[in-house]
Amino acid sequence: MTFDLALPALAAFAVVLAWRAGVPRAAIGVLLVLGAVIAGLLLGPIAGLAGLAIWAAGALRFSLGRATNAGGAPGLAIGLGLAQAALVALLLPGLLLAGPYRNVPDAAEALRSATLYRVVHAIGAALPPAARNGALAFPTPVTATRETRTPPPRVIDWAKVSASDGTFIRTLPGELRAAERTPLAFEVEGRISEITVTIGDHFEAGDILARIDTHLLELALQEREAALIEATARLDEARQALERQKALFERGVVAETVLESATASLDAALSRQRVAQAGIDQAEDRLADATLHAPYAGSVAARLAEPAQTVRAGEPVLDIQSNGGSFEVAVTVPATIISKLRLGTEHKIRLLDGSNTTLTAKLTEIGARATGSSGFPVSLSLSDGTGQLRSGTSVEAALLLREATPRSDALSVPIQALLMGEGPARYVFVFDRATGMLDRRAVTLTRTEGQTALISKGLSRGEIVATRGVPFLSDGMAVTLRDTGITRYDD
Repeated sequence: MTFDLALPALAAFAVVLAWRAGVPRAAIGVLLVLGAVIAGLLLGPIAGLAGLAIWAAGALRFSLGRATNAGGAPGLAIGLGLAQAALVALLLPGLLLAGPYRNVPDAAEALRSATLYRVVHAIGAALPPAARNGALAFPTPVTATRETRTPPPRVIDWAKVSASDGTFIRTLPGELRAAERTPLAFEVEGRISEITVTIGDHFEAGDILARIDTHLLELALQEREAALIEATARLDEARQALERQKALFERGVVAETVLESATASLDAALSRQRVAQAGIDQAEDRLADATLHAPYAGSVAARLAEPAQTVRAGEPVLDIQSNGGSFEVAVTVPATIISKLRLGTEHKIRLLDGSNTTLTAKLTEIGARATGSSGFPVSLSLSDGTGQLRSGTSVEAALLLREATPRSDALSVPIQALLMGEGPARYVFVFDRATGMLDRRAVTLTRTEGQTALISKGLSRGEIVATRGVPFLSDGMAVTLRDTGITRYDD
C-alpha cells in the first residue's frame, strides 16, 4: 500500500534531517511541528496539514547543507527524528480522513486498508477525548479486497430467423402529388400580359389566372365584323336583284335563266354572310380564350411561364391541383422487381418532411413502359392522413414485393446480420439462450432481396441472430439482447 511505504520513508527522512541538524536543531524541529500542528488543529484539518507543511519547511531549513553538530549526541538526534516521524504518522492520516478524504471514498478506503494504519488507529483510539476534536478522524480499518470486475455483457440488436414466405421489402424514393391535378394552357398563341397567381396561391372556380395580350385578337375580330357587314350588304343586294328579276319574269320580259342566275347569286351571298358570321364567332372565341379561368377550386402547384413571354397554343402556363383532394405517391421502380408488384396491395409510405409520419398506400397503377433507364412509373393512392399533406413532398416507399415461386426451404434474416468471409463464405452470430454467448456460424446465402438475406443452410427457424456491428463481435462473446421485454421476446 502507498501509506505502508510512505511511513518508513517518512521515518528515514526525519532521522536524516535530525542527524544532519544535530540535537539542538532537531529539538527545535520537534517544537516547531508541535506548535504548528496544534495551532492548525484548532482551526481544522486543512490548517493542520498546513502546519505539517511548515514543519517540513522548517526542518529542511535547519538541516540541509549542515554537517552533524560536533557537540550533539547521534543517538539522541536519531530518537528525536523518529519521534517527529511518529508524530507525523499519527497526525497525517487523521487529518486526511477528517478533511480532504472525507468526500473521496476510494482514497479513504485505500488509507484505511493500509497495514500500518491499524497501528495509527490503535494509538488514535487510545488518545483521550480531550486530545481529539473534529479536525482528527480515526475510523475503523477496513480489509483490502481485490474485486475482479468483469465487464458487462455487450448489448446487441437482434432478429429472429423466420421462414421466407416469398415476400420482401424494397425501399425506394418517391414524391407526393395531388391525385386531381392538371396543367393549364392557353388555346391561342400570344404574349402573356398578366399572371394573377403564383405558387401556393388558392383560387375558386372561374377565377382569372392569366391573360394574353388581346390587341391582335381584337383586330382580327374587327376584320371579321367588317367582312360580316360587307357580306350582309351583298346579301341585301342579291335579295333586291332577285325580287326585280321575279317581277320581270312574271311580265315575260326576262327569260327563266336570268331568274335562276339571280337566285344562285342570292344563295352565294347568303353563304358568304354565314361564313362572315362564323368568322366573328371564331374571333370572339379566340378573344375569350385569351383569358385563362380556373376550371375548379384549387391551388397553384407550379408556375411555368412569366408575363411578356410568348407561348404557343397548348403550352402549359400553370400547374394546378384541387383543394382537399386525395394524394398519390409516384415511384420509379427498377425493371428487376417490377414483376413482383401486385395491383391492389398495400404498402407503407414514410414522409421525409421531418415528421417521420407513416401512411398506408394502395398500389393503383403500374406503368407498361419504362421511363428511360431509371425504371417503370408506379402510382400508389393514399387512403389516410391526407389532411396535412403537401404536393411535392419527398417520401420513402417501402414496397412489399412477392416472389412468383418462393422457395420453401429458405429462411430470412436482415442483411445486416451477415458477416463477409473470404470468397463466398458468409457467417452470422447466433445467440445461445442457455449460455448468453454468441456462436459464429457459417451459412449458405441463396440471394439477397432488398434488406433481406435468404439463407438455405446453417440456421433454424426461431433462432436469434445479431443484426448490427457484426464485424466487432466474436465467437463466444457474452451479450445481452436489446429491449428483451416479455412481449418482444415471446412474440
